[in-house]
Amino acid sequence: MQPIEFTQMVAGHEIRVLCSVWSGRERVLVDGVEVSNKLSWRFKTLHHIELAGQPLEVEVQISSVWEGRLSVVFRHAGQTLAVSRWAMSQAEESDEERRWLADWRLPTWLSSLFWLPYFGLLLLDLLVSFGDDSALYQGVIPLALAALGIAGLAVLLVTWLRGMTLSDARR
Repeated sequence: MQPIEFTQMVAGHEIRVLCSVWSGRERVLVDGVEVSNKLSWRFKTLHHIELAGQPLEVEVQISSVWEGRLSVVFRHAGQTLAVSRWAMSQAEESDEERRWLADWRLPTWLSSLFWLPYFGLLLLDLLVSFGDDSALYQGVIPLALAALGIAGLAVLLVTWLRGMTLSDARR
């Protein structure tokens, strides 16, 4: 995947901001010359440079990790000039990539099963922490853990079979 690119004209200069989704590398170029290069895993990074004798601040901010939204704010001499936004949903994908992603999208019922073991273990933890019944420890909890294990294996098996079916279909 290519870096996400933002371009803005400021005081007669072309400012380009390149953000890598994979590495977290952020680069700011003025008229094609790199003036700032940072590796950032933060939600907000400031790049301070000087442009035409005035301070230029480029703020790269992750607006939403879950939705893949990114914004860049350009401030020159203390004044906000522009805000550019990018979202993963508007990224360009080839038809093949779109089909591949659609094939791998799990049905809702299957993806919700991934959470079943976690919620089950949470419930068991609450029962053990606040319960006093020894029959609970000897009878219910081992059966519940076995059921959670079986549910986890079922989800694993269905996911694996689905992946094998999709792999065979692509050949």
